[in-house]
Amino acid sequence: MPFSNKQSDIFYNDETKEMFVCTVSAITAARCETGDTIYGALPIIYKIDKDTNYKKTVYPSNLATFSTDENSDLYNLTPECPVDDLNFDSITKPLINFNKDTSRYSVTFLGRFSSDVYGLVINNYIFENVDNKFHLLKAKSLLPPDSLSASNGRFTFDSGYLNSDLYTGGNTVRNQNSSWFNPSDGPEVERSPNYMIGPTYVESTSALGFNLIQDNTTTTLDALTGNKNFPFMYGGGYITVNPKYVAFDPQHTIRIDFRARSFNVPSPTAYASTQSVGTSATRWIQQYAPNGSGEGFCVYLFKQPDNKSYVVPNGVATTLGYSPADFNVVESAGSAQTTVGLFERDNWDPYQGRDRGFSFEDGGSGNIGEHTGANIGDGEPANSFLGVGFDIGGNFATTTEDKPGWYDAVEGSSHTASPCSVAVRGNRFTDCQVLTAVDLSGVPGATSIPLHTSASNAVFVDYRIDLSNKGRRLTVYHKLTSSTDYNTILDLRLNKVQGSVGSGSEYDPWSGFNVDPIEKNYPLLNVGLSFTTSTKTSQFELHSFEVKGVKVHNPWVQKEKPADQETKDRIDYINQSSENLRKRLVNQGLVPSLSSNENVNVEMVVPAKKGIANDIYEETNTTEITLCSDNDPDKIEEEVEVKYTGIRPETIDRVIQATERGELIPEIGGNPISRTTQDIDSVTYEDIVRPIEPLPSILPETRSGYQGVCWTKTTSDTVGYAPAFQLHKTRSSAGGNSDLTYTHLDGTEVSYIVYIRTRQYNQTSDTFVYYERDIKKINDRFVDAIAHDFEYNGIGRYTKVWELALLPDDDRKGDESDYDISPSLSNDWQFLARGSIEDANEFYAEGNGVCIITESGTTFPPSPTGPHQNTFKRQMNEYLSKYNVINVPNEIVDEDGGSLSNAYVMTYEQMVTFGNLWKTSGQITGNFTADEYENPFARYPGDPFYVYYEFRGENPGHIAVQVTNGSSTNIRNIKID
Repeated sequence: MPFSNKQSDIFYNDETKEMFVCTVSAITAARCETGDTIYGALPIIYKIDKDTNYKKTVYPSNLATFSTDENSDLYNLTPECPVDDLNFDSITKPLINFNKDTSRYSVTFLGRFSSDVYGLVINNYIFENVDNKFHLLKAKSLLPPDSLSASNGRFTFDSGYLNSDLYTGGNTVRNQNSSWFNPSDGPEVERSPNYMIGPTYVESTSALGFNLIQDNTTTTLDALTGNKNFPFMYGGGYITVNPKYVAFDPQHTIRIDFRARSFNVPSPTAYASTQSVGTSATRWIQQYAPNGSGEGFCVYLFKQPDNKSYVVPNGVATTLGYSPADFNVVESAGSAQTTVGLFERDNWDPYQGRDRGFSFEDGGSGNIGEHTGANIGDGEPANSFLGVGFDIGGNFATTTEDKPGWYDAVEGSSHTASPCSVAVRGNRFTDCQVLTAVDLSGVPGATSIPLHTSASNAVFVDYRIDLSNKGRRLTVYHKLTSSTDYNTILDLRLNKVQGSVGSGSEYDPWSGFNVDPIEKNYPLLNVGLSFTTSTKTSQFELHSFEVKGVKVHNPWVQKEKPADQETKDRIDYINQSSENLRKRLVNQGLVPSLSSNENVNVEMVVPAKKGIANDIYEETNTTEITLCSDNDPDKIEEEVEVKYTGIRPETIDRVIQATERGELIPEIGGNPISRTTQDIDSVTYEDIVRPIEPLPSILPETRSGYQGVCWTKTTSDTVGYAPAFQLHKTRSSAGGNSDLTYTHLDGTEVSYIVYIRTRQYNQTSDTFVYYERDIKKINDRFVDAIAHDFEYNGIGRYTKVWELALLPDDDRKGDESDYDISPSLSNDWQFLARGSIEDANEFYAEGNGVCIITESGTTFPPSPTGPHQNTFKRQMNEYLSKYNVINVPNEIVDEDGGSLSNAYVMTYEQMVTFGNLWKTSGQITGNFTADEYENPFARYPGDPFYVYYEFRGENPGHIAVQVTNGSSTNIRNIKID
């Protein structure tokens, strides 16, 4: 739905001495032949008269008739067809700027879609001011590729189009393993068949059909052309994101959206490979009657391959192209092969459609121009990460064909084949073992969304897979294409999957990938989809396939900026200085690895710079300060001797680098300082590096150190009853100062505020229970977070407000699942930076997805039982007490002629907050949707208060709100639509 309006701050032009303010409103237009609604944004710009404080609309000049005027800029502010969605869920506050060189104004804001995976859109509008009227010169929206959805054709296959970010092919069978019927020491030599039938374009549905071969319906003649598609048994086909062009960052949500259908015609006929018995080498394909529907399709994720290497599924039948199998049957009454699942090939690319061998000119043998093909079995198992199998036949999660079993062997022993199920297999380093399997017949709402059906009932189904929380959470959805809401099939926390009973081991999604959770060196991932058949076949059609998330484009391109000579010299200087000092310490036996862990004293001679130079100047400068003289003389970079006492050996390098920059804070990095040959002064700093072990205790150890702020958006309609989801923050003193203070290494003491969202009241998993259990680890992480932040930003820009969370913002779904988390390990806790107090107030305010009831001091939280009307009435009174009361001037009236009335001064957003607070009390029903731009001078019928929009002429950016004193009975009958 269209976004809510946002208003800019007042912009004052120093050049023209004029003031402007801009409000951005959502607009729509029907400019497509298809009749689709196109969304855009309208910047409404007002000029404010400094003398009267009245405002005047300078753009658009025809605001009242903007949607109907043939001279309107409506079509200039909405995109052309076909187009991406600009239907933003929300926008940022617009910014007005003025270019002195061109004398043109610009309005800029960011548009955000309902899901973070679509990215942000930068919107920019250029205006020229002519005779106090703004004229639109240019409107531009910069969209990330992520925002292009499958519904507008970019990732569909209309007219046989294939997006360059994708490639297709047929599953391989051969690899570096021998056929089961080709022993290395045997007398017979046999290779497994390797048909590799890629997807075929199906014109009737504009889709890709998998495992189809064409033949003539008249089988009495040898067919040179085909007029009918037949399924192929023991085959497989795939579509994969091209690793040459794009890869995905797993630290952010990766979303896979695809539309497909699977079906069978009555009494289907399929082709399969077979061979003769004995020593004959005869092999052919012929028609068979399949043994049922199957096998299924699998969405797989894998580590981004090396340069010029491509990943293809190796395996057919019940492997779905992902699972390894020791005995993968690959033809009827014939060969079987040990397959490895995903296979990384470095001798092939999808463009040539053949093995990438070499020509005679490149040093090969043979005729000039002859292409010597590489072995199709060359390669190695790929670093598979996760496989989500949509299992039509039901054997993906079993050990048939000698596939690996379950991560929990006990649970796996009781699992039976379940047709039409969804199963998940883990990564290569755990042998792709089964993590879970869900029978769709037991999933609420799933039976009406067919995984497989008959041809007469075959409809396309939308599937969605989200990999979130840094690869530790998997959510699988599906829905009918005609539906709007997805149905959840499974929501699995991968790192909470338990191993066999008694082992005490939990599955680690990143096991074997050498991921350091501190360094966050997560490898890039890529995505593909495979469909396979065995003696069971189905027809599978893929209508669209798209992967969204944080993309890394051209990941094989090395983007290294060579350092210039000056930078290189500086780096060499730092390295040499550190190396010389280390040698001194080694000679003195002070390095811990060679001697002891005792603290040491360090002496250095460096030029005085920055802080050191200021200290020396203040101590030695005796110049009298006058009004006429230069009181900011140059400070000479004298060489000084700096002594540090009681320093831990492991911090030596940090001390050296900081001192060479002229700073006394031992932080890493910085520029070296050229040496001079002046007299040497001596400055000694005692204990300039403070020990940080053990870390000080800052956070409250129990829940008593927190105070309630609000009920959160997931709270049930009956506020105050379990389950209760609340936002808390660390307690403050009566003066409003936070109780949390921390002294940083430079001696600066600063205060902090910490928020936490909790699940409370008679719950088996109370968030604070785990908080109190893990408080030591949580406290250490908080100290690390604020120390790093302060070291980087300093006192002027440090982050004051933080939130302790178990999920990053991108992984929150806005429902109870955000709170149904029982951390078994303290590593699940993390701190999210919220910025300044103003930033936090805006983030947690009502309407932004967190709070539904504002903070009310001692009235929060309410009692878990009993009515709350008195509480809410008190909350509303306390809310209004924060605002000034004014007397509305005579010339400012509402539609009923009211004036000379006491009213509260607040912004439009604050008025909406108050309206929603009143609504939450139960005294008002419906949604508060007052729109100041539809009819800006009228109060809204039925509102429990009058709104004087004209007051903004007296006080720009604010309105006057008069609250009525009607009885509770009258108020209860009010409905806001």
